[in-house]
Amino acid sequence: MSDNIIDKGFLTRLKGAYQAKYGIEMDEWSAMVLYEISENFNKNNKVTESTIKEIEKASNLIKGQLHPVHFSDAKQAFSYGLGKNLPVGITSIIVLIFGYFLITNSLAYREIINLVDEYPNFRAYKLLIQSGKIEVVDGRNFLILSKKKEGSNDIIIGDEFFFDSKDKNKIRIPLGRK
Repeated sequence: MSDNIIDKGFLTRLKGAYQAKYGIEMDEWSAMVLYEISENFNKNNKVTESTIKEIEKASNLIKGQLHPVHFSDAKQAFSYGLGKNLPVGITSIIVLIFGYFLITNSLAYREIINLVDEYPNFRAYKLLIQSGKIEVVDGRNFLILSKKKEGSNDIIIGDEFFFDSKDKNKIRIPLGRK
């Protein structure tokens, strides 16, 4: 609202202009409200005009910073696009492949850890596998062991076996020292 005081003459001229334009007589309250509306509209109009000018300045600044690129043929445009996007594409592919191998190896590692946790004697089997000798005959694998030397207290893990004294059909393979 304005700090200006509206005099009676101004309101009379406003009512007269309204009556001349529309043919309807206006009371004083309506004239004051119409004056306030038009005054506020003028203020808003000035703010809008200044905002539009600022937007135009910013638009011209942005347009000045853009450098359009024109190509003579599609092959040249493709080469330009490939040159701009190829490093990002190759980097993305490398990251994806690295992530794939990382995930698959971590899953395989978890499977091995679960296997070790599931079978408490796994470490003994691992020792047998590491020190045992394997021979391939007709495409089949055989673990090669020799009979324990009589009178020897020292056992060679993965190389020797015992016959079970109770059951001669059983063979005992030592998986560790006492």
